Amino acid sequence: MHRSGRTARAAASGLSICLVEPAEQRAYRKLCHEIGEEGGLRELEGLDMRQLARHRELASLAMQLDREAHKEKRTEANKQWRQRLTQQMELPTDSEDEEGSEDEALEASRSRRQQLQQRDLAQKREQLSALLKRLDRAGA
Repeated sequence: MHRSGRTARAAASGLSICLVEPAEQRAYRKLCHEIGEEGGLRELEGLDMRQLARHRELASLAMQLDREAHKEKRTEANKQWRQRLTQQMELPTDSEDEEGSEDEALEASRSRRQQLQQRDLAQKREQLSALLKRLDRAGA
């Protein structure tokens, strides 16, 4: 529900699926009360429980992509914050320091790591897209 809240606060639309185990009924009822759905949320019709593993794989992949995207945004925000702070304090930047082969080797290593991460993310996006297409065809 955390991500659905973020989507709603951003005034965007989306679909949230809530799978509730019997042990979670109390928390589910509380959630429904908090969002003004006293009778409960609309039940998902036509969900074949045998396909639940496929849905779980889909959700897991989507969560991995979300985590990576969040981590990437956080890293970029931290980098920008450090740059602004460095400018405000009039500190020398890395580019103003002496460049050595150690720095170049570190940068090359970081670049390779970023390339591998980007390739991994692209593969996961393709995998997620393929799973969604299969589900669409199965539902049609």
